[in-house]
Amino acid sequence: MFPDSNVAKTFKCGKDKTSYITRFGLADFIKRDLISKVKGPFLLMFDETLNQTNKTKQLDIHVRFWEGKQVQSRYLGSQFMGHATAQDLLKHVKKCVDQFDLRSLVSISMDGPNVNFKFFELLQQDHAERYGGAQLVSVGSCGLHTLHNAFKSGFSLWQLDKLLKAMHTLFHNVPARREDYSAVTKSIVFPLSFCGHRWIENLPVVERALVVWSSLLQYMDAVRRKKLPNPGTASFNTIEEALKDPLILAKLQFYTTVARTFTPFLKKYQTDEPVMPFLSKDLAELIKVTSFSSNLTSSYPLRAEARSSSLSHRCKKGWTSSCVVSLASPIQSFGLFARSCSFCPMDRPLWREAFL
Repeated sequence: MFPDSNVAKTFKCGKDKTSYITRFGLADFIKRDLISKVKGPFLLMFDETLNQTNKTKQLDIHVRFWEGKQVQSRYLGSQFMGHATAQDLLKHVKKCVDQFDLRSLVSISMDGPNVNFKFFELLQQDHAERYGGAQLVSVGSCGLHTLHNAFKSGFSLWQLDKLLKAMHTLFHNVPARREDYSAVTKSIVFPLSFCGHRWIENLPVVERALVVWSSLLQYMDAVRRKKLPNPGTASFNTIEEALKDPLILAKLQFYTTVARTFTPFLKKYQTDEPVMPFLSKDLAELIKVTSFSSNLTSSYPLRAEARSSSLSHRCKKGWTSSCVVSLASPIQSFGLFARSCSFCPMDRPLWREAFL
């Protein structure tokens, strides 16, 4: 380990000694060095999660500050809690940052549970009492949770999650069924796994579902004509039920449209880089785009009659799986999308304009 020193050659260090040296030696030095570097405005970032080892809630705190010409984001420390009310969070955060000059604290970065908003309110009150009415900058919370839940609330009404999960489960870890699928469709491309708690990140899953849709229809048709054995599983029954919906492809395309609108914004701001100065402009542009789409959508309300029309009966040239036209731009409304879908590649109307 240390070939240049005869003394160091005999050095041995097990896991217990390494942990002791790190915790009571190096950690204290690193923390004091970090505190000495934070000489100007800074902000705190925190998040809590369950520690599987000691079965407590672990509150990790990071600090972000200017150093030279760069913004640094550094780990500060952890607090371990049983209860995690707003008052508990305030107590533990103040304990972790007790060596900092909180006059220079600019803001708090956090995710969006209600307990965190209450914590921020208590911290604002405490900060104002200590420093003559000074207030921290409020920039809200992490929008990922809110947006994922919004996607879940909206698209779960169409049960797209059940369909996408079923498409993946039907062929996952079933070699015989995968062989039958490939033999009928001449394709080795299969559906991807759907993540139930990261809805907007399922864009590749939905895109893959649209890619394999025609192959899936071939497989389902072969089963119906008894050329292939019926799997007799819940996933197969779910897909069979979804195929009865004449608008199922439109719903999947609508999902991709909305996800493609928001994904670039989320990727840009899910970063350690200091992008806050650009947030207001980009957020205003995003709101403008979504508002424009909503106004267009309201111009083409779907009527109940559309549910009774069968796309497969309207198109006589076998274009059922291809009637949903790819969107020219990721920023489209459902109204425009439905209008573009009203004609199949043979220029034959699938829906009457009165339906839209």
